[in-house]
Amino acid sequence: MLPVLTPQEKKQVTIDWNKIPIHYPRDRSIPELFEEIAGKYSNQCALRFKGRSMSYQELNEKGNQFGRRLRDLGVKKQDFVGVYLERSDDLVVVILAILKIG
Repeated sequence: MLPVLTPQEKKQVTIDWNKIPIHYPRDRSIPELFEEIAGKYSNQCALRFKGRSMSYQELNEKGNQFGRRLRDLGVKKQDFVGVYLERSDDLVVVILAILKIG
């Protein structure tokens, strides 16, 4: 059973602990930034979930594969894509693929 946070604890976890000023390039998309990081850290772990792990290269390749599959199914840039998955490493792959196809 997960502990129930008080409103003050919830604010501390979600807001106060996340006040880290980071300036992201506004001239590149999330997929472009991810590809840059995947190129630099290709063999390092990008994702761990329930005892499974995936390197940046694997995550990028799987995102590209699923993105191509979505395009083959007729999904185009600016289309809405519904996702119905439990929390998993596959969910991250699907979200990355959707971002990659626009």
